[in-house]
Amino acid sequence: MKISFLFLLSFLVFCACDKEPTACIETSPSTTIEVFDNIKFKSCSENAFWYNWEVEEYQNGSQTFIFYNTEEVNYIYNDAGLLDVYLTVQSEKMKKEDFASIQITVNDVCYACTNGVNDSEICYSDYEDKQTFDNALANFGTAGFTCTKL
Repeated sequence: MKISFLFLLSFLVFCACDKEPTACIETSPSTTIEVFDNIKFKSCSENAFWYNWEVEEYQNGSQTFIFYNTEEVNYIYNDAGLLDVYLTVQSEKMKKEDFASIQITVNDVCYACTNGVNDSEICYSDYEDKQTFDNALANFGTAGFTCTKL
């Protein structure tokens, strides 16, 4: 009888120490950004010791998820769209978990360029990265085009 009481007592102490986590996500600057802008995802979770982020992304037209195991994540989206971010947090002993998700709106940035005769529109999402886009936009200026953000 003494052994089972001690076992039960130690089991209750072991389980009681593992508090229930509550998952929470903060974003900065907001949940609506433009392509190539930096966004920060930060856990505002309580009683969380382990973090598993899943950041939805489209690469070459295919959906993929990028995984992180840190309390906060800095991310840059290269494509426009509505994209999900998931956070799973676990308790210290990894016996309890909670889940949170948010949706990020990533807007494309486009410019209308004209030289009075020809018109063209260029968008961030048409280019591999911001530097390539910035070079293309500069080339329009060098060629005598005036470009205005749409």
